[in-house]
Amino acid sequence: MAQVTLYTKIIGEDTKNVSSKEVSDVIDYIVNRIGIDHVGIDSDFDSAPMPIDLQDATQLPNLDKELINRGYNKKRNIYNFKWKHFKSYEKS
Repeated sequence: MAQVTLYTKIIGEDTKNVSSKEVSDVIDYIVNRIGIDHVGIDSDFDSAPMPIDLQDATQLPNLDKELINRGYNKKRNIYNFKWKHFKSYEKS
């Protein structure tokens, strides 16, 4: 399992301009290496710097839209007790 965290210092070098696009780039990279069934998404809205268009849970549809534009679909939503926010997508 690889958990992609929405923490800007992990996602990109220019931490002030990280967006759902860069998060999706990381997700694509991992999915292409280990498969969609082994990738999750995690957030830490209350204590870490978040991407510019993912500042709180109300903005998660921005990530959904970016992933859908890349060919993912929302057939499965999985919530795991270990993570605050965990979604799994299948590649169309």
